[in-house]
Amino acid sequence: MALEDIEKLKEKVAKDPNSKLFVPLADEYRKMGKFDEAISVLLKGLDNQPSYMSARVSLGKVYLEKKMMAEAKTEFEKVISAIPDNLFAHKKLADIYRDSEDKDRAIREYKIVLKLNSLDEDAMSNLNALQSTQEVAAPVFEQTRHEESPKVEPLPEINEEDEMFPA
Repeated sequence: MALEDIEKLKEKVAKDPNSKLFVPLADEYRKMGKFDEAISVLLKGLDNQPSYMSARVSLGKVYLEKKMMAEAKTEFEKVISAIPDNLFAHKKLADIYRDSEDKDRAIREYKIVLKLNSLDEDAMSNLNALQSTQEVAAPVFEQTRHEESPKVEPLPEINEEDEMFPA
C-alpha cells in the first residue's frame, strides 16, 4: 500500500473514531515495520471498541513481532475468552506457551487447535514433540522415586467428622 493510501486511512480514522478502519491502518504500519505506530493505533481504536476481537488479534500479532510475549498472550487470551473457537489465537497461544516452556498449557492449546482443525500438521507435530518429552521424563522420575524413596510413616486415619468439624 502506498503512503498516500495510508494517509487516506489515517484521515478516515481521525474523522470517525468509531470506524473499524483503524485495524487495516495498523496492519499497514505493521507491514512497514512501524510497530509502535501500529500499537498506538490499535490501542486507541480499542479504547473506543474494546470488544472488537479482530483488533485484539492484530494487536497480538504486533506484540509477537516486537517479541512482547506477555502482552501478546494477554491479547490472545482475551480473544479466546470471547471467541472460544478462534483457531489463530489458540495456535499463537500454544506457540507462546511452548516457547516459554509451559508444556502443559501448550499441550492443552495444541489439542484445542487439533479439535478445531484436525489436519493442522504443525499443531500435530508440536503436540507429538511435547508429549514425547513428557513421556521420557515420567519413567526417569518414577525410577528415581523408587530407588531413593525414604521410609515414610503412614498418616493417621482421619474420619470425615473430624474434617468437617475441626477442634
